[in-house]
Amino acid sequence: VHLNPRSLIDLLRKNAQCCWIPHQFIVIDEMMMPFEGQWKYRQHVKGKPHNTGLKFYVIADHCYYVFDFWLYEGEESE
Repeated sequence: VHLNPRSLIDLLRKNAQCCWIPHQFIVIDEMMMPFEGQWKYRQHVKGKPHNTGLKFYVIADHCYYVFDFWLYEGEESE
C-alpha cells in the first residue's frame, strides 16, 4: 500500500480542526518528529533532543491540543 504523505497530512489536519475549538490564547511553535528514513525534507538541527527528523510548525492552545500543523518543506513550504 502506497500512501501519499500530503493527503494523509491534510486528512489529519481536517480531523483535528473539526473536533476542537481553540481557546483565546494560542501558540505557534516548531517541533521535530524523529525520523531516520529517506525523505527529501528531513532536517538536522543541532542541540535538539531529537536532532534528525521532520520539522513541523504547530498551532496549539493552552490545553496542548494541536489545532493545525504543517510540514516544513524547504523554501517552497506553504
